[in-house]
Amino acid sequence: MTVLVVPWPVNWFLDQDAARVQAFKRHADNVLQFLLAAFVDKKLVLISLSTRRFYIGWVLKLPNLKPERAYIGVLPILSGYRDDKTLELRFTADYANAYASISDIRKDDFIVTLPVAEIRTASFFDPAVYPKFAIEEESPMGPAETNTVSA
Repeated sequence: MTVLVVPWPVNWFLDQDAARVQAFKRHADNVLQFLLAAFVDKKLVLISLSTRRFYIGWVLKLPNLKPERAYIGVLPILSGYRDDKTLELRFTADYANAYASISDIRKDDFIVTLPVAEIRTASFFDPAVYPKFAIEEESPMGPAETNTVSA
């Protein structure tokens, strides 16, 4: 009987995210482990989906470990799509500027929910380092665009 009673008081002291972190540490695959690290360390991530859409932002909501309920919540700062042929990042939305222009912003109003099954690549993202990887090519039209970079 005590085996059934023990989890109940423990749940009083562990919030839902803390309990999920513990479960991830024991049972999650590599993608979920990465998302957990990004969540815990509050690091920016670049997530590319099977649709070639990408989001750069913070993981604010961890998924459930059940595959049918595996969605993450990301607060985006940038988003766009990957070019069909080159897979270069094409930026189409700058959320950070929008957030700065809204005085009474609630981050929960802007969380994007993404299915984990649709994630094709995920990596940490450092906006200070990212431009250093750009390869500028000379063309008859001048230097290459600075807002597209192969990933």
